[in-house]
Amino acid sequence: MKATKRTYTFGLVEDQEMQSRFVKGSLQTLFPGSQVLVASTVAEGTELVAKNKLDILILDVHLGKEHCQDLLIKFPAEKRGFPVIIMTADKTEETLNLMFKLGVSDIVTKPLDPYHFEAKLRSLLTGQYISPLYFFGKDTGIGKADLSFNLEIIEATEQFFKLKSNIVIGVGTQIQLDLHGMVIPAKVTDNERVPEQDYFICHCTVLSDLMDAKQKAFLRGNLLRMT
Repeated sequence: MKATKRTYTFGLVEDQEMQSRFVKGSLQTLFPGSQVLVASTVAEGTELVAKNKLDILILDVHLGKEHCQDLLIKFPAEKRGFPVIIMTADKTEETLNLMFKLGVSDIVTKPLDPYHFEAKLRSLLTGQYISPLYFFGKDTGIGKADLSFNLEIIEATEQFFKLKSNIVIGVGTQIQLDLHGMVIPAKVTDNERVPEQDYFICHCTVLSDLMDAKQKAFLRGNLLRMT
């Protein structure tokens, strides 16, 4: 974990004391001098958000017998003014769809991976993040978003790509790689933040089951041109 000089105000709503201490300690290590405001219930969280200007809110889905939606509906996404990260072990379609509707920026899975957590925090705070929730359809499951950005290919095989990117693309996001005019479908499986640099390494699996014979032949015949 790399500490940063800039300070922020974090809101943390978590009912499990050990988890709350871990997240608070991680934030204080990563962002020395930053303020971490802690709550453990929907009522406390509501007061915390209402009375403070937050840079980001980190929120557990289940707060005892309460649910995070009881807090989020009080602060509509278009009026919120800060990103929200949800912590949960539940990544079902039902939960993802609900989080999308509530304007959540992203989800981190428990137990937290400290490096993924750090990467998502830093990129959300700087606006350099594309979450898989942005692609999630309200009524029809996974939807699509028409976004374009440049990626540098570091390594490529018929099964996977290793890419250099100036943004974090959320794990699970399906992307279309335009390779010399041929579109290859792929799915993001991991991200690495490069120490002391302003870019990330994105790992993708090629979705060969979505490719036709022409796409497969193109990929097989052009691997040397790509790296």
